[in-house]
Amino acid sequence: MMFRPAYQNDFVAVCGKPPPKTVKAWTMLRDGQPIAIGGYFLVDSAAVAFTDQVADISKREMVRGAKMLLGLLAKLKLDVVACDGPYGTAILRHFGFKQHGDLWRLGT
Repeated sequence: MMFRPAYQNDFVAVCGKPPPKTVKAWTMLRDGQPIAIGGYFLVDSAAVAFTDQVADISKREMVRGAKMLLGLLAKLKLDVVACDGPYGTAILRHFGFKQHGDLWRLGT
């Protein structure tokens, strides 16, 4: 498994369509094929984190990808928010997000 910057064709392979807006994202590759994407886009002065993946990703791969993405987000020195996804809130809580209404905010 390795990571590299995400390209439009990675979004199509993982999400089924190109990104709807300008994003900064990374692709997780297994055997040279994209299996997950994680990144962020900026709204006002906050980074909105997102992830998407193909159905067949292990918990170990998920955690490794999340650690990589959070390390990059920490360098931004901005508030980070996210929405819960198909795996619920467990991974958000695991990495220090706290619920604020419909969103989850990192570290507060």
